[in-house]
Amino acid sequence: MGDGKTDLPVEDDEIEDLDDWREAIGEFLNQMYGMRLLCEIDAYSGTRFVHIKEAFAGSSSTLTRRKNRALELYLIEKEIRPTEEGYGTHTYYQLTNVGKHIRAELENRQIGRLHQKLKPLEHQMKSHRDSMKEWGSKMPVDPLVVYYGDHDQ
Repeated sequence: MGDGKTDLPVEDDEIEDLDDWREAIGEFLNQMYGMRLLCEIDAYSGTRFVHIKEAFAGSSSTLTRRKNRALELYLIEKEIRPTEEGYGTHTYYQLTNVGKHIRAELENRQIGRLHQKLKPLEHQMKSHRDSMKEWGSKMPVDPLVVYYGDHDQ
């Protein structure tokens, strides 16, 4: 954390002062899944990444990038806990105080509620995308016939 230049708790060497940190947080919140990631993490007990991924229909690589960026910006932190069975461990992601403050503002603006409404719709869209992908690869009509039909008129 930090390199002596500042006392900021961030893990990004390009963030040199408070203004840089604020700007980076703003950019994070503007990225796809930035706000929603903070809404998905349980504010009290944290959440495992496997459960975060299940909540979104988007790319797990995008979610991984957002999670890593949230860690760099000290919006979330990792906590290693023993499994319920008593052997092995699980990694939980928890909101930091900064993350909790942002989460409170997201809730204030009803963004957490919108996130909860979006989750099932996003999964429905993914299901339809998958079926349309299959349909598109086996189209019952020849796309060239349709194309030339449009251009013959």
